Amino acid sequence: MVVERFQQKEFLLLIDIKNCEGGTPEGYEESRKFNIWLDEQNLTAKAIVSSSSIFIQINESIVRDTNKQNIQYFENQKNAVNWLQSFL
Repeated sequence: MVVERFQQKEFLLLIDIKNCEGGTPEGYEESRKFNIWLDEQNLTAKAIVSSSSIFIQINESIVRDTNKQNIQYFENQKNAVNWLQSFL
């Protein structure tokens, strides 16, 4: 995985899922596992672009196990990138 090549250097993550129409229980479980793994990496901040308030609720209740990650939700990439750039 690309993140592993960072060798624990700090990094930012932008996830744009505004065109996704939903998920399966298996997909949410894989996302939950990925987030558990991310908790152990040197992630500075994660911006998620989504136009669905339902996704945000699902992400916060099912996918996200801990509050270790600095996550913000945005309706567009421009605002997400601006927020991430504040960490540079």
